[in-house]
Amino acid sequence: MSSTPLSWHRAHTVHEIGRPVAYALVGSLILTDLLWSSCIGLSIRGWWEPTAAVCVLLALSVAYRRRSHVIMGMTESAAFWVSFSAAGCVLTYLCAASALPLQDAELTGIDHAIGFDWLEWRNIVLARPALHWALFLAYMSLMPEIVFSVLFFPAMGLSKRGIELLLFAVLTLLPTALISALCPALGPSAAFGGDDTTYLAHLLALRAAGPWAFNLVSMQGIITMPSYHTVLALLFTYAYRGTGPIGWAIAGLNGLMLLSIPPVGGHYLVDMIGGGAIALLVVMGSRWSRFRGTTTPA
Repeated sequence: MSSTPLSWHRAHTVHEIGRPVAYALVGSLILTDLLWSSCIGLSIRGWWEPTAAVCVLLALSVAYRRRSHVIMGMTESAAFWVSFSAAGCVLTYLCAASALPLQDAELTGIDHAIGFDWLEWRNIVLARPALHWALFLAYMSLMPEIVFSVLFFPAMGLSKRGIELLLFAVLTLLPTALISALCPALGPSAAFGGDDTTYLAHLLALRAAGPWAFNLVSMQGIITMPSYHTVLALLFTYAYRGTGPIGWAIAGLNGLMLLSIPPVGGHYLVDMIGGGAIALLVVMGSRWSRFRGTTTPA
């Protein structure tokens, strides 16, 4: 039998490492943003609003720690998502500023090699207004899904599931952002037009000479390859496993979101494959770690 206690293995699964690690990761992300920004001349205004929101949410979480675990969990989770969203968005801008050669031609070639034509798929969607509207709403549902998760998991006594989702979001953003820096692309919307082209002005500015100044309120994720929308669609679906009709509804919504990512989100199909692979690797790594924690090797 292994001399390592079974409880040690369980404590080291992604599912169990909990809040301290989640906040340590986000804190490290914020510190990285600040140091990297100062090194390359990227100035970010508008930190006050999210910082104030996080402080208020954390104060409420502390105030309700003994009075209501549900409210404590909701406010703490909300604070985490606000912090992570702001820091993660800045990280994508820092990666884009690396301005390595664009890979659009190569990504288009991979799409064609696997039989996917972005423009044809987009035209099919545009020719069906009801489908286009449904896909647009599904694509824009990510923020409502985050808000719902902040309320749902603590209310249902599934706080650990919410923590797992938060950790997965951070752990998948890091390789996603790194790959986006090494394999930058403007996306098919830049060439053919699409619903989501507002990111282009910021992305092109970051590829030009700095210094740069942005307002956090107007910033948005500018990752093309891999698709982080795909990552989150899969992670949210996984997070709601075993929750009955709610879980099936979330799965259906995210299924529509996946269909919307190329035509509405302006992504290549290979972007989605890359994002799906990252999500799958993190989930499989967690399940493998959990499996090791429930078995004792001879």
